[in-house]
Amino acid sequence: MARTGRRKRGGTTFAFRLTNGGSIATKIQRVRGKRIARLGALPAVKPRTGGVRIAFSGRVGRKWLVPGRYRALLRASNASGRSRWTGVRFTVVR
Repeated sequence: MARTGRRKRGGTTFAFRLTNGGSIATKIQRVRGKRIARLGALPAVKPRTGGVRIAFSGRVGRKWLVPGRYRALLRASNASGRSRWTGVRFTVVR
């Protein structure tokens, strides 16, 4: 079978549950031992109440993440206030 030159698109999904609607802010950070480097933020998402999935392609802005350890910080906010930042660690393998 001939190869078409296309690579299978990878990525991951951040999944969680919201009790109230609002918007979700997401920051991506690189973790190297005890050092943490801020890389940027993803566009805000305005999901509905209930189960939420945010697709993450492995890019921050126009740059692809290089293999390594990272942390995504997520915070929900609505008219009544904001939640605390919640961190999720993940690894980019290639």
